[in-house]
Amino acid sequence: MDSYSNYHDFMNARFKWHLAFMSYLIEKINLGEPITIGTHNERFHCDEIMGIAILETLITQLKGSCTIHRTDRRDEAMLSNMDILVDIGGKFDPAKGRFDHHQTGGAGYRINKRSQLDIPFSSCGLVWYSCGLILTGEEWSVEEHSYSSPIFDIVEHEIIRGICASDSGSVMPNGFKFKGPDNYYIETYGSPMHISKQVGQYNSDDVRNHQEQYQQFIKALNMLHDTFDNTLRSAETCVADKKHLQEELLKKRDQEEVLVLQRSVRWEQHLNELDRNGLVKIILAPRGEDGVWSLYLADRGKRPCTVTIPPEWRGKRDGEFVGEHPITKGILFCHDNRNMINTVDKESALGLTNFLLTKIGNTQLDTSIAA
Repeated sequence: MDSYSNYHDFMNARFKWHLAFMSYLIEKINLGEPITIGTHNERFHCDEIMGIAILETLITQLKGSCTIHRTDRRDEAMLSNMDILVDIGGKFDPAKGRFDHHQTGGAGYRINKRSQLDIPFSSCGLVWYSCGLILTGEEWSVEEHSYSSPIFDIVEHEIIRGICASDSGSVMPNGFKFKGPDNYYIETYGSPMHISKQVGQYNSDDVRNHQEQYQQFIKALNMLHDTFDNTLRSAETCVADKKHLQEELLKKRDQEEVLVLQRSVRWEQHLNELDRNGLVKIILAPRGEDGVWSLYLADRGKRPCTVTIPPEWRGKRDGEFVGEHPITKGILFCHDNRNMINTVDKESALGLTNFLLTKIGNTQLDTSIAA
């Protein structure tokens, strides 16, 4: 394991791991034979299966093929013949395709941007930090103090580091907080169904029944393939959404409280970062190809939106606004949390926007206001 004591050195290590493993892997693929991937038999865990899912995805992308072999940890002859070892072999050496964290002292820790120790590596974390940037298509050469890899970081934070934390025995949360009525948070308790626990449930009752375990292993592997593929695609969409949101904010020249988007994006994840002054209060966006437009109130957490939707609209759908203000004719649905309204078209959404902006701080309907 490389020695690193700060974030810059850690990012340099990530670069070297990528370079070493890709050189090794491409050389093996060019031989024209299937890449052999070895891991341990008996009880399986999420970290080695996710690591193998990532490797299979990479090898397929590079036009190669691979086979998976589950073997005894003490079968040195078998282990030495494998092109890649995951969670077995007692070494981390990407230049030789070795990704294990069970050696004395483990395989090291992540270093965060404050140069502090972070979650220790499990086997899937070692794999991800040795090839993830190839799968995300992001720049993986080191520039001085510049390590922009947002897609890599999203996948890392959404699934990889959690698997590493679970495998290393790190403390997992025992409860949840959820937003209740009137936007205050309620604490509740119960063990979360982490993905590592889900994979563990695929193990058969007799983990020494190698044939049955292999069948269960493949089932878990297929599930994690879907999980990884979906997370990677979602991360790519998230980064594209942020870019679109940023472009629309830069183009905005009209009313500063309103942001009109040209397509539906996940603005919630990015608005606070891109609109630090909290100017945007209402977001309008098309829902899809059906012509429906959505109106959202910008949730700023501790800084609540000053625009409010009348409480008597909550949970209502079209046809249930009998006797309400004429502006409600364009409403298809008002969310029970009063933070989103679907309208029949863009014009209705704009009309509602103007109506709500005139009522900042006043939730009483004023029927004298023109729709």
